[in-house]
Amino acid sequence: TEAAKLMAAAGFPNGFDETLITVDNGKLPALADVIVKNLADVGIRLKPVTISADFQVIQDRLRRGDFSFALTVFLAGMYPDAQLYLYHHTRSGLANYGKDGTAALDAQLDKQRTVYSYAARLPLVQDIQRFIVREPGPIWLGSRIAAATVSAKVHNMGMTPFSSGYDVAENV
Repeated sequence: TEAAKLMAAAGFPNGFDETLITVDNGKLPALADVIVKNLADVGIRLKPVTISADFQVIQDRLRRGDFSFALTVFLAGMYPDAQLYLYHHTRSGLANYGKDGTAALDAQLDKQRTVYSYAARLPLVQDIQRFIVREPGPIWLGSRIAAATVSAKVHNMGMTPFSSGYDVAENV
């Protein structure tokens, strides 16, 4: 109900139709089906189109900004730069495919990179996230979580958002 009200307030009382591009690789087609079904519930009707089995083809389209919705695989995680800086910085965001952002957002992104205290960095990151919600560009859905057991001699192994698991290595 709330989503329908928000869609109407945004000028889409009957929702809208769009294309979701993806690649035929791994479980992405099945994930596309889930995303299509869930967004249809709020009036966003996506038609999934598989453009290739090669990630480079979709990467090229993303870099050109030739998409409205795209589903692919990126590393993402709990470390803020994994999603915020990379996808939203206007000058240095290598994956800022939507070409969104502002000088003010860049300044916030640059500042949070210099703060190493979790407690001090958290409010900066939350301000950045609020800015992105108010001034939306691309919206990234999902993240990968991997769990691995290497050896019975290894202790404190935890869930990690990266395949490599190196982001929590200092605790192992």
